[in-house]
This record gives sequence, structure tokens and C-alpha cells, in this order.
Amino acid sequence: MMLKIPTSYLDRRIGFKIPQKLSEDLAEIVGILYGDGHMARHQKDYISEIVGHLNLDYDYLTGHVSLLFYKLFNILPSTYLKKNNAISIRFRSKALNYYLESLGIPPRKKGNLEIPAWILADDQFMRSFIRGLIDTDGSLVLLNRKQKKHLFYPRISLALNDKDVIAGVAGWLDDKGLNVCTMKDNRKYIYKNETRWPTGYRLNVNGRKQLEKWMDLIGFRNKKHLDKYIKYKSGLAGTSKS
Repeated sequence: MMLKIPTSYLDRRIGFKIPQKLSEDLAEIVGILYGDGHMARHQKDYISEIVGHLNLDYDYLTGHVSLLFYKLFNILPSTYLKKNNAISIRFRSKALNYYLESLGIPPRKKGNLEIPAWILADDQFMRSFIRGLIDTDGSLVLLNRKQKKHLFYPRISLALNDKDVIAGVAGWLDDKGLNVCTMKDNRKYIYKNETRWPTGYRLNVNGRKQLEKWMDLIGFRNKKHLDKYIKYKSGLAGTSKS
């Protein structure tokens, strides 16, 4: 895939490289950016940034995600500690910004995102895209429902403002045999002392069999989800130490 992408002096100095073909790694990066990512241009400053929780996402962002970008683009991020126990990895690169936009990633406008057609058309790309999305903006919830064989009832959940992304992910998972529940999700937040209730959308995958199907089909790369999965498995009757 030969593209004419504008570069900066810094891009050329660090040896920024442009991937020559679409790949599962690229699809995963798109999912990561759709989850907790942000792209912006301020005059001559080009920023691509991913934000997470300082404790829960530190290893994932500084390890897996940073190495993924280095593998594909020969670029490493700067790490910033932010307010409210947040961490961000930030890339300042004109070429990266323009290349990501060429993949179908617009500067982030909540509620207007769609899954790029090249990802929707390929099952392997969709697997990677969904994994990146869930690893950043999704959750694995363990509900305390003590029964004969299990201490926990698992739920995979994803909440976004982007209706088309939720619908696309839900439709693909349904085609692969997973039971998916979608709903509107009005979440309260305070902005400049004003209470707002934006319309969001939620996707849930509930149950033990569905979790195992998920692990076989998609899995997790973020340690916080993997730790939850290990906790769930250790909660089988006869194996829990609690």
C-alpha cells in the first residue's frame, strides 16, 4: 500500500516508516484509538494520544501499545501523568497523524465514528479491532452470584457515544455465534457545573459460555482484563482460596 504521506523534519530524523500493507496490527491500533484515543492538529503540532488509568493501564500502554506503534511505524511515545490517576502516551508526528487519517480515522468527534470499510470486510481485522476497542474502553465485570460451580457471573461490556460502532461490533459478534445485548446508555456527567445526560450506547456479552467463546475468538491483551479472567477461573467451586 503505497501512500504519499506528508512528513516533518522530526519524522525523517527518527526514520518514521509507513506500513506497506493493511494488517491485524493496524486494525488493533484503530480499535485502540477508537477506544481511548485522540488525534488533533494545532498549527504545526500533530498529536496522536491514548489515555488510560495510571495503575490499571500502565503496563498495557507503555508495553503492548507502545511496542505495537514501534513495530509498525518505528516511533515511540512520550509518557505523561495526568490528573485523576490518568496516564497518556503521546506521539507528536505529522506523518503518523496523516497516515492514521488515511486509514479512516478522523480527528475524534464523539458520536460520529464508523468502523472503516477495510476492517469490516475482513474477519481477522475485525477480531483485532474489537480486541483493541475492548482493551481500552471496555470492561470485564465479575458479578457476585455464588452458585454451585461458580462464584462469579461474567459480563463483557462496552459503552460508546458512537452508535454505528456499537452496531457494527454487535452485528459481527452475533454472526460469530455470540449472544449480544445492546441498549441506549444515558450517562450523567458534570461539565462546568452543569449536569448533562448525553445519549450513549452500550453492548453487553453476558455469561460463562459467552466469555469462553470470546476468549477463543478475540481474547484480551490488557493485563487488567486478563487478571479479571484469571480471577473468574479461580472462582470455580473447589478452586477458590477465598
